[in-house]
Amino acid sequence: MRYILLFCLLLQIACHSNPVSNDRFFDEIDLGSSGSEKRLLIETYFDECGEWGGHREMMTIYAKRDMNFYLDYEKYRITCGSAYNDQKVEYKKTLKLDASNKKSITEYIQYMVNAKIVEHYPGHAGYTFNILKSDSTLLINVYSQDLSNIESYQQLQKGLNLPITIVREEE
Repeated sequence: MRYILLFCLLLQIACHSNPVSNDRFFDEIDLGSSGSEKRLLIETYFDECGEWGGHREMMTIYAKRDMNFYLDYEKYRITCGSAYNDQKVEYKKTLKLDASNKKSITEYIQYMVNAKIVEHYPGHAGYTFNILKSDSTLLINVYSQDLSNIESYQQLQKGLNLPITIVREEE
C-alpha cells in the first residue's frame, strides 16, 4: 500500500512539475502512431441500478500515423431490470484532440490521482473511475460515492465537448 501511495505522490509531483506543457504525457509513439496498439483508456461506471451497478462510459485515446491524437467516446445504455444488465451503445463520437482537450485529460488524470489517495470504500454501491494505459504502465482505479469525482468527470466531458452525464443524487 505504501508503494502505491508513493507512486501516486510521485506521479502527482511529475504532473505538476511543468504545468505549462501537458504534451509530455501525450507521446505519439507511446500511444500508437507507429502502428502499435497502445492506448490510454478512461472508463467510468455509474450506479443507477444500486449495488448491481449502472451504465458504462469509455474513452480510448490513441495516436495515428498522422501524429495527431484522437479520442473514441462510447456511452452505454442500461436497463436495470434486465437479467444480465445488458448494455448497448447509446452514443459514439470520435474527436481529434487539440491542446485544450489534452489539457482537460491531463487535469482529470491529476484529479484522479488525488482521489485515489483519499478514497474510502463505499460498500456495495458507488462509482468506478478507471484510467489505464494498455501496456499497464499506468493504472488508477477509484471506487467511491464522492460526488466531486463525478464533477471532475463532468468537467472532463465539458472540456472535450461531450454530452455531460447527469447523475441522480441520493434521495
